Amino acid sequence: MKEGRWAKKELKRTELHGKTLGLIGAGNIGTEVAKRAGAFGMTVIAYDPIISSHDYARLVSFDELLGQADYISLHVPLIDATRGMINAGTIAAMKDGVVIVNTARALCVVQEDMAAALESGKVRAYATDVWPTDPPEPSNPLLGAPNVVMTPHIGAGSRENMLRIGDVVVEILSGFVKEIG
Repeated sequence: MKEGRWAKKELKRTELHGKTLGLIGAGNIGTEVAKRAGAFGMTVIAYDPIISSHDYARLVSFDELLGQADYISLHVPLIDATRGMINAGTIAAMKDGVVIVNTARALCVVQEDMAAALESGKVRAYATDVWPTDPPEPSNPLLGAPNVVMTPHIGAGSRENMLRIGDVVVEILSGFVKEIG
């Protein structure tokens, strides 16, 4: 628009309404994402081996999630079971044109496999706020891949969030002092 272009027809777009969001990990953060996705009219499914029920998502197997989700959002810690869980094999099991958001841990995704999937169009877009190193190495294949939205690991860095973290730390320390006091 600033360039004087009215690119209305050229811009490809899709609605979230009626699409399926697959959450890999449905703890506190995954639950908050599920609530918001539901407000957009999305069907929310989740894979989480630790929980047995969920108020905002239908629990499914990992394979079911891969095959059904239009959008996938990762909310898991980096442990042996999650390291490299998004790789060439799991990407092949996903719908063509899936969109993946990773604000969990960088190494849950094999960077080279994601870049290849973006190049081929198997993955339509990838958004991430997490990197194997901060900042990422210049050789990281995602830096040159198409359709990647990247931020420099700032997801929790707002002023408001820092104040909430401070409140939680004070609450934890107060509880500790009362216990030993």
